Amino acid sequence: KKNVTAPRLDACVLDSPYADFGELARHLVAQNSKAATGGLGKYVAGFTVTRLALDLVLDSIDATCKQLAGLSPLKDLSPMRHAAECSAPALFMQARSDRIIALKHVEALANRYGGSRKLAIVDGTHSSPRNGAARQFVARYLKKHVR
Repeated sequence: KKNVTAPRLDACVLDSPYADFGELARHLVAQNSKAATGGLGKYVAGFTVTRLALDLVLDSIDATCKQLAGLSPLKDLSPMRHAAECSAPALFMQARSDRIIALKHVEALANRYGGSRKLAIVDGTHSSPRNGAARQFVARYLKKHVR
């Protein structure tokens, strides 16, 4: 590793963050499979998706990204791997009706976070604009922490 001085970060707001790319992909496939079949099996587009098949697809995506961009989604896109090293105060937000990022992913990341943290559940979905109350809460949080 290079000895690089990181810029100062007073605080951060993480709105519906995922903890790990691979875990998120597996969760979304399982969730959508249950929705498509009424919970009767893991089917996607009429085919059974086993953990092995999903892992093969993820490995293929990972290898392609590594070759084309020098980035490994399965290794490099894992905030969980670095969360304990973080020290800036963090506000973790989770939308009450988020169907993409499950609350357990946000809680796991927040629990692993090295700095002070706060978890807020807000109204809305994953991609809906945050309402006035949520925006005011974020503004107060940042006002308290940003120098």
